[in-house]
Parts: sequence; structure tokens; C-alpha cells
Amino acid sequence: MKEHTAEYDRYIRSEAWKKKCEERARIDNFRCCMCGKKQENCTNGKLQCHHIRYSKYNPITRQYESIIGKENVYEDLCSLCNRCHLLIHHYYDRTKSETG
Repeated sequence: MKEHTAEYDRYIRSEAWKKKCEERARIDNFRCCMCGKKQENCTNGKLQCHHIRYSKYNPITRQYESIIGKENVYEDLCSLCNRCHLLIHHYYDRTKSETG
């Protein structure tokens, strides 16, 4: 999982983030992208918004740049139920520890 900064933590609590999550949930028809669970059947009746990536490669600068606050709701986010969100982060954490 991504190391969180104070800036990231503030953003995740912002109205801008909440609006993006609501838009992504609508795009996903209020269902988890992995298992298809309906939002109303999720913990607290809400899907969780997951960053597919936190940065993008800029070919002009030849560097990866943060997309936090500039996410494309179609490419950079997906809706997950709590269980699938935990599973995907467990997978990322395990893969990261295996590759160093």
C-alpha cells in the first residue's frame, strides 16, 4: 500500500475526493468491480474508492508524477467492497515484500 502523507490524508477527507468516489460508484453501477457486491450490501452501505495507481509517467519530464487530486475517474479509480479492498491491498503488500 502507498505510504500516506499528511497531504494525501487531507485530500482523502476532502469534498473533492468524495465527489470523485460518488462519480466512480455511479460508473460502476454501485457494485464492487471485483465481486459485484451491491453498495447497499457493503459495510456501512458504502463502496470504497480505490486508487488503481497513485502516479503516471510523464514522457516529457521522463518522471512519474503524483495524480493525487488529479485522478481520472475512468482510468485511475475503481469501486470496491471492504473485503475486496482488503484483499487487493494484501496482494500488493505481499507482492511488494517478495520483490523487495
